[in-house]
Amino acid sequence: MEAVVYQIQLPYLRHQNGRSYPGLVVQLENPNNRENALDLRAELDSGAEFSLFDGNLAESIGLDLASGNPFRFVTTNSSYIDARILPVVISEPDLGRFPIGLRFSVNQIQRNLLGRDFFNLVQIGFRERHLEVFLTPVP
Repeated sequence: MEAVVYQIQLPYLRHQNGRSYPGLVVQLENPNNRENALDLRAELDSGAEFSLFDGNLAESIGLDLASGNPFRFVTTNSSYIDARILPVVISEPDLGRFPIGLRFSVNQIQRNLLGRDFFNLVQIGFRERHLEVFLTPVP
């Protein structure tokens, strides 16, 4: 059995309602223009196959949401979230920069999610009892 070694240990983030959640403060940027990069919070969601961010963020960093490839999420209650896939870079100061085809919702959503497509780029561990997340970039 191989031991997993993590480089970074971070506390869970807090919602405005005071509840803690595993998440990261990341920077979202247009790969062709870093001027409009945004710092934002995103929840780490191991149940989500793909990451999903609010579509208004795509416009904010200078991307044309309508130009992205269509994608449809099916939620656990069998409803749908329509999205578009656009190339972006997600970065975190201690982890590095990660180019990814990110799904942006066509309609407004409540929170941004980093799913298992992001987990393929970063080794992640959770210590729920202590409200901590552990991370290291995957080589």
